[in-house]
Amino acid sequence: PLQQQNLLDPEDDSTILLEHKGDIFAAKKSILIRESPVFASMFGENWNSPGKEARDGDQAHSVKDLRVVSVPDNFDPASVQILIGYLNGSKEVLKSMTDIGDMLCLCDYYGIYSPIEDILNRLKQCNMMTGYEVAQKIAKVDLFKDLKESLLLVSLTMAGNIWRNWQDIMNSVLQNESKFDAITGLATELVSTTAESKFRFKVEQQNMGKTCPILVASNMKWMFSFQNFQNYGQMQLGCTSFNDEDMKGAKVTAAVHLQVFNPQDWSPSTVGKRDQLVFTSTSGVLIQQVMNHSQLSGFAKDGFLYMEATIKVLEVENLPKLQTITEKQIYDL
Repeated sequence: PLQQQNLLDPEDDSTILLEHKGDIFAAKKSILIRESPVFASMFGENWNSPGKEARDGDQAHSVKDLRVVSVPDNFDPASVQILIGYLNGSKEVLKSMTDIGDMLCLCDYYGIYSPIEDILNRLKQCNMMTGYEVAQKIAKVDLFKDLKESLLLVSLTMAGNIWRNWQDIMNSVLQNESKFDAITGLATELVSTTAESKFRFKVEQQNMGKTCPILVASNMKWMFSFQNFQNYGQMQLGCTSFNDEDMKGAKVTAAVHLQVFNPQDWSPSTVGKRDQLVFTSTSGVLIQQVMNHSQLSGFAKDGFLYMEATIKVLEVENLPKLQTITEKQIYDL
């Protein structure tokens, strides 16, 4: 469809038509030249347009003779329309902007800097997930290097304050499905700045699954398996996928420290410690025996053991990507 902001006449020689993915956007040639050094150069000299043959077939048209200019396909059509609307005098169009990072990249591509201050003002009203999305989108643009670092710092700080445990992260996923990639990206960044993950739990004489937040973004959960702990306390530690995806070839290297609490005074006692525990699998579950403690029966209270696990993931390979997670999966853990 032809987008004509400010009733521009597409037949007027002073109107340039910008073509993008089949859509046509009209803009005043004088405005494009004034706002963009790229367009100023494009329409000023004999800048050849590769692949465009002249009407007489003799030579390629120069861009200054063309009425239609193609915009690269990697930009969002909405961003192109909003930018043209802004240049044609309608600042209100920024309120409909949904991809701030794409808008900033489009402005940088054409050297159009007049909207940037207003775009950044809109960014101040956004949440940490949008801030992270923008930081990723502008990561390779030199002009916005400082902005990217600032957005990452603010977003990670906010995430660290809001996400106190893995349930908080998963609830964010449920409440913001369209921001799934941003949430998992933030969680991964947050994990990389966190030395280790610690959580407490109680187990009885059966398999017990618990989730370690350090691997939530990698679609993994830790499993603690006790067998006959009243007698000899054999324990296995493993990790598996939320969605039962094929784990063949997956590998996790972690430092693990396990403690059990004395139910008399709740003092901790180390029952398993490995500085470099390697989990590998060909069957779908990564599992290792981490301790065999003969005195665990003395720590049982009302049929339960009270444990604390400290896990620091050192290296991961070939883990399945987290695609989605349901509320049922969260509360089943």
